[in-house]
Parts: sequence; C-alpha cells; structure tokens
Amino acid sequence: MIYLAATVGGAAIVVSATGSWLYIGEKPKETGTTTITRKITTIPLTTNTTLKPDLKNPYIEGGKSLVSVVQGTDRPEDVPQMVRSSVDLLGGIGKIDVTGRSVLVKPNTNSNNPHPASTNPLVVGTVVEMLLDAGAAEVKVGDCSNINNRTRDVMKDQGIQKAVEDAGGEVMFLDEMDYTTVKIPGGKWLTETRISKPVYEAERLIDLPVIKSHNVTGYTMSMKNFVGVIHKESRFDPEWRPTTKVFHPCGNPAEAAADLNLLVEPDLIVMDGTKSLVSYGEEDDSGEVRDTNMIVASGDRIANDVVGLSVIKSFGIWPDVVDKDVWEQGTIKRALELGLGRRRDDIKIVSKSLAGQDKLDELLYTIHSITGIPRA
Repeated sequence: MIYLAATVGGAAIVVSATGSWLYIGEKPKETGTTTITRKITTIPLTTNTTLKPDLKNPYIEGGKSLVSVVQGTDRPEDVPQMVRSSVDLLGGIGKIDVTGRSVLVKPNTNSNNPHPASTNPLVVGTVVEMLLDAGAAEVKVGDCSNINNRTRDVMKDQGIQKAVEDAGGEVMFLDEMDYTTVKIPGGKWLTETRISKPVYEAERLIDLPVIKSHNVTGYTMSMKNFVGVIHKESRFDPEWRPTTKVFHPCGNPAEAAADLNLLVEPDLIVMDGTKSLVSYGEEDDSGEVRDTNMIVASGDRIANDVVGLSVIKSFGIWPDVVDKDVWEQGTIKRALELGLGRRRDDIKIVSKSLAGQDKLDELLYTIHSITGIPRA
C-alpha cells in the first residue's frame, strides 16, 4: 500500500537450509560485469509530489513483527499450500482488508533468465487467487524488468502472465505505463525518483520478491525489489554522473534501496525461496542456484530480508553476504535508521514444515544462529 503522508561473526559452522553442514568462512571475491545495450525509452511523467511515510504493519504479535517460514519439498504441487500456510501463520490475508479494493502485486521479473531470476509463477498465481478469494475488487500484477529486457516478454516467457490470468488477475507492464516524479522524504542517497503511477495509486500493495544475491547491493529481496517500480532512467545513467536522483550512480545503491522504500510500504510480503540464487555470476541473475524449498512471509521488510540473508549466508558462497553480519548489510542498516521495520529482539519467527520436523529444526537453527533473532 502507498501511504502519503546471534549473529555469527567470522568463521562458523551452521546447518544449511537444505539440512547439511556448511562451513562459513572467507572466500575469494567474485567479480562480474554487465553490458548495457538497450536504449532507454522516455515515458510520460506526471506531477511532482512530496510524500510523508505513515508506516504500518498489521502482522504484529506481542509487540514483535512476525515472519513466517514454511518449509516444503521439491514437489511443485506443494507450492500453493506453502504460500497459503505462510500467510495463515501470520494471521491471514484478512489482516490487510482487501475486500472491495484494488490490489497491485509486485513480483520480481528483473530478467529473462530461468527461475529464480523471476518469482515462481506458482507463487504469483496462488497469491492472486488468495486475494480474489478474500474479496479484492481487482488484482493486477505489475513490474518493470531491467533496462535490457521488456517486461511483457519476461512475464510471458517465465509463465507469470499465464499464471496470473488463469488465477483471474491482470498483468501490467509498468515500462509501458505512466510514471510520476516524487521527492523522497528523508532520502539520503536517493532524494527524488520517478515511480510507476499505478504503484503510487494502488490501494493495497503485495511484494513478491525472491531470495537472491546481487552484484551491486549484495542481495535483493523485499526492499530492493521496488527498484522495479521506478523509471528505467531513474535507475541507470549511461554516463554515470553522480546524482541523488538516479539509483545506480547515487554513490551507495544498497542504502538507496532503503531510501526508496520511504515511498512504498507493502501490506504483505510473500518471498519465494522455492529456489534461491546464493551467489552472483557475470550476467544478470546468474550464479549458483539451490533448491531451498521455502516461503518466507511478513509485514516487516527488515524481518523478511534478514531471514532471507541467513539462507544465502548458510551456503558460504557469496562473499558480499558471507563476509558480513546480516545486520551490517547496507540496506538493512539504512532501513533501521529510517524505521522501516523492527530490530532483531523485536522479531518473532513462526514456522511450519511439509518435509518433517527434523528438517525444520535444522533450518530454524540456521536462521536463528545467523540472524540472532531470539527463539520464541
């Protein structure tokens, strides 16, 4: 919804999200480059607006942000149950009152590489069904892919468009729609941007990120997923001129991802961890992929992202995550400064497994050990 207005340090041994023991220590740095080839198209803009955030989270218990972890199997037919269970554990879809409202769902469709480059269409389709079953007047699924891709191609090729339409929703290609120029109240690295008008006007906003490493910001999950709602010219300047109005050359994109989240507040986050990108390669969304078979859900972006970071860190591959405490990630630190979510002692993990209690216990041990979030 748009509102106006124990950490493990150094080397450690933990249990991986897949249940195997992994060594977390220093790894050689990986490097990679991306070649930008597509010309950026100018899209009509509307008014200048200054926003004041009025951040809310309906998924609170005992003063703590809830984050659910549902562990599944590698069977695709389990995914809808995993998604539904992840929201039920928080208190249900009814907490965000979608009855009679227009809902915009924001998946990750950054590139046309295979899943998990984009959100699993089974996750997207299930969320659309849940919203319509809860009485939403309409559900639109919108995103804007990176500057090298057309969103309509990615959504079609990845099966997201079919999943949405089969569930009764409508797809929106934000790169073909209007944007509005908006000042970011309290922004440090990003002080102004051009945001998708449909996202800006949505009555309810649902965030569907993927657990992924990233070569610029270290990782990309619930907060950085919203880079996909800003104009492509607000993301990248081919001349890399320093500015606080363009994301990549702003000086600190990791912290800028948090600044951007002053403009948007998802009413619910359902994060796809059915497969996770646990390192980053030399192309968009390339790297090592693991079958992590999980869904994470929350109303708190910080809680969501630190849980996802613990999964990436447990594999010990991607230095930008492995070599840093999850709470020291630039996006997390800046988000805490901005009050975009709660700190570790004010987060509660709730969980369920379709794969057996022993495997769930191993997964939870990993998450609690790396994040330092207290056990309930």
